[in-house]
Amino acid sequence: MLIAEFNVTVTNAQVVVFERPPRACEWTDDHEAQGFLFSPGDVSFGVPDHDGGCRIQIYSNEKFVPDDLCIWAVQVPFEVSGDYIHVGTVSETREVHIDRDKYNLTFSVYDGHVIDGDCTFMLKLFFSNDTNPSFSIIKKGIGITTDRVLRVDADEIS
Repeated sequence: MLIAEFNVTVTNAQVVVFERPPRACEWTDDHEAQGFLFSPGDVSFGVPDHDGGCRIQIYSNEKFVPDDLCIWAVQVPFEVSGDYIHVGTVSETREVHIDRDKYNLTFSVYDGHVIDGDCTFMLKLFFSNDTNPSFSIIKKGIGITTDRVLRVDADEIS
């Protein structure tokens, strides 16, 4: 079920999802190849070679199903323990209510000109309940150069 939709201006070529304020972590070559930087409670998803206008759609209690229009997609485990999470960019986020639970969080990317017409990318986030969530590269494309997860940790910038 679609629970939120909004436009964002992507900055620093990433979209963030977090429950608590995220740590400042450094992207490595492995993080860039897999398209995400993860630490428990926060995740940054890469939007390779792009800063600018995008639309974000957030789905709850819905499993991601890949289709031909999907450019790339990755999945990470994400646990919600509070009343809401933050979704957006490094400089601007929105509060979104998500039920407390363990999820597979899938970040999928579509050509915004094809899907919506007025944005570069349509970025879809799917929160799918799962008692044993996992990491996965679902579909490679534009900057996602590996078909397997390379790192499930992040190094904090000191």
